[in-house]
Amino acid sequence: MTDRERPTSKQELLDQMAEARAELDDAIARIPRERFLESRQWGEWTLKDCVAHIAAYERWTAEQSGPDPSPEEIARMTADAEGGTDALNESIYRRHRDDPLETVLTESRAAYEALRRAIEELDEDGLARPRWWTGEQPLLEAIAGQSHAHYRDHLAELESAAVAP
Repeated sequence: MTDRERPTSKQELLDQMAEARAELDDAIARIPRERFLESRQWGEWTLKDCVAHIAAYERWTAEQSGPDPSPEEIARMTADAEGGTDALNESIYRRHRDDPLETVLTESRAAYEALRRAIEELDEDGLARPRWWTGEQPLLEAIAGQSHAHYRDHLAELESAAVAP
């Protein structure tokens, strides 16, 4: 994440997320439906799988931004991540690869809204504190990495399949 992408307040986080999400949604809207099912640069992954991946991270981040879960819940939620980011991404792919495109697109919008609502419910102090899953990083920065910075990680690939407006 660049310094420009690192928010310093709740409102800045929400604004950066909205701006990057608009870019992502624009690219998604310009992709012909049949292209979502073509394998792309990630081996077996399709553009649909990429959108499902982004949504899964948004949903998980929204869920983890509330009150701290119990140790049992933490163990359950981190089981997929034991092998690192690649293993977690593979788990997300396996869980959603057979989901219909419309289901993935609907969940993408819903996961973004859930994350936005979760942020709106937090105060600045809550965003300044690290959480169990952020290490020493403030929640504000961790959410930025799981939202607008993450959208931009995948935007070029989505744009490459999009039709010019």
